[in-house]
Amino acid sequence: MPPSTVENALHIVFVCPDAGPLFDTREQGDIGGMERRMWLFATALAQKYDDCRVSAMVCSRRGRRVDDSGMVRLIPLKEFRAGWLQRMADETYEAVQVRPRPPFIKVDTKAGGWNRSLPWKLLCRGVWVPWSLATFKRARSQPHARLEFARLRADLLITFGANIYSANAIASAKRFGFTSVLATASDSDYHIVVGSGYPSDVKHRAAAARFCLERADYIIGQTEKQRELLRDGPFRRDCLVIRNPVLVPHSLDKLHQSARERILWVGRADHHHKRPRLLLEIARRLPRLKFQMVMNRTDSNLYSQIVAEAPGNVAISDGLRPDEMAGCIGRSAMLASTAARDQEGFPNIFLEAAVQGTAVVSLEADPDAALSTKGLGVCCNGDLEKMADVIDRLSRDERERECIAQRALEYVEANHNLDAQVAELHDFLLSIGPRKGERAAIECSGKAAI
Repeated sequence: MPPSTVENALHIVFVCPDAGPLFDTREQGDIGGMERRMWLFATALAQKYDDCRVSAMVCSRRGRRVDDSGMVRLIPLKEFRAGWLQRMADETYEAVQVRPRPPFIKVDTKAGGWNRSLPWKLLCRGVWVPWSLATFKRARSQPHARLEFARLRADLLITFGANIYSANAIASAKRFGFTSVLATASDSDYHIVVGSGYPSDVKHRAAAARFCLERADYIIGQTEKQRELLRDGPFRRDCLVIRNPVLVPHSLDKLHQSARERILWVGRADHHHKRPRLLLEIARRLPRLKFQMVMNRTDSNLYSQIVAEAPGNVAISDGLRPDEMAGCIGRSAMLASTAARDQEGFPNIFLEAAVQGTAVVSLEADPDAALSTKGLGVCCNGDLEKMADVIDRLSRDERERECIAQRALEYVEANHNLDAQVAELHDFLLSIGPRKGERAAIECSGKAAI
């Protein structure tokens, strides 16, 4: 079925730079929960509703085309011109911290310390931070619009995560006259603005997040907690909460608990969010169990350190393609999460584990108390020793793992079903989109077609 051709269909453009591999299997790149959430919303909206025409802007060197499903138009989004500077700078924040008084620079050897590439990365950081701060200072009075957005005949733009890409998308929407919606990706989108849990010198990232949260016309959150953060924080705004969606197949052949061996950890190499080193501590306490880490190279230095430090019962792989992840989860006895409570949103991986019948054990992340009170899994309240004990106990008790998995599936079907969440998004977008007469006026205002 081709993309909607219904006259006056609402044209919705989704923006998430790294989501390309989900739409086009020829693309390469790391996929996280934010990208999967965007892909699920975009493809389901295109497939289920003729009154919506859906496009997706993703980083790609290929031209405009239709995605693998034949339903979503793909529009290449050029990488932010200083994006490589940001990536290099990000790898230095934990190893080298800048202070306002002596000693002005502190090197943390546990977080990486000096290495051959660090001086080059510090040079990138020295250029990136003041440049990006100046960019957003100008943007407050004169939006930094991206010309690639000028040619969109869009009614609505939905951008994911309070980051520099979203900031430019929102500024462009303001400049070129279409409505912007920010879909926040995690609690860190809010916390970084007030400095909670971050190095003191990430002001450029905070500036991007603040710009997004202040300037977006509408905001969609993942949890009630995010709604409270937005209401009670410096922004004093409300948002619509739409839970993360997950596709629950009508029938799925699940591997029996007795055939599952490894404890799975999925995340990226970082120090303050996913915290892979904590998983290594648990693995050392449970040498009889096998662990598998699927870890993106967000911080290449830390990734190398984790590989070097991992005990013999830990296998590490450098990410998986989207079509491989479900099978990996389904073969695992448990999903272990060491993510920080204040940095997570609602992890999509928890929902995917529930669908695959895999019990979730979380160190402290417990979005909207879904683990501790609603049956999604087991939360250990930040107690690493307790988490090791829970994993050890569940590894010996297939029946309890099965009970946890069944409760989790019931919760997900009732609260995160894809059809229900997409219906809520569809109704919301129709309510804020321009009416037929308004759309005709916009089309006559001089916008160029795609």
